[in-house]
Amino acid sequence: MKLKLLLASFLVFIPSVYAYQDSSLSTPSTTPVQNQPAMMNDQGMNGHMNDQGQPMSAAMDDTAITAKVKTAFVKEKLFGKNEMSVSGIQVETKDGVVTLSGKVDTQTIADNAVRIAKSVDGVKDVTSMITIGK
Repeated sequence: MKLKLLLASFLVFIPSVYAYQDSSLSTPSTTPVQNQPAMMNDQGMNGHMNDQGQPMSAAMDDTAITAKVKTAFVKEKLFGKNEMSVSGIQVETKDGVVTLSGKVDTQTIADNAVRIAKSVDGVKDVTSMITIGK
C-alpha cells in the first residue's frame, strides 16, 4: 500500500518529465522578446516548426497526449482492475494519433492498452502494433 501511495504521488510529475525529455520540442535559437505575448498563427507558436516539420503547438499537444496515455497506463497498473503492462508498451503520438508498440504477455493487456489510450482526451485514433508473447 505504501508503494502504491508513493508511486501515485509521482504521477503528477510524469507529464512534465516526458515533455522535458522530448527533444522534438527544441526551438531554434532566437532573440528573446520581452513583455510580448506568444503569438499563434497557422504555423503554430510564433511560426516555429519542430524537427519533424510540425508546428510547435502541435508537437506540444502530441507530447502532452503521449504523457497522458503513459500516465493512464500507470494509473491502471497501480489502481485499476484490469491487467496492464507499463514497461512493455511504447507510446508515440503524431497529430493526435497514438501508436502503441512493444511486446506484452497477453492479448488482454494489448486490448486494455488500446482501450485506455482511446479514452484519453485529445486522442483522435489509436494504432496498435503491439505483439503478444513472452
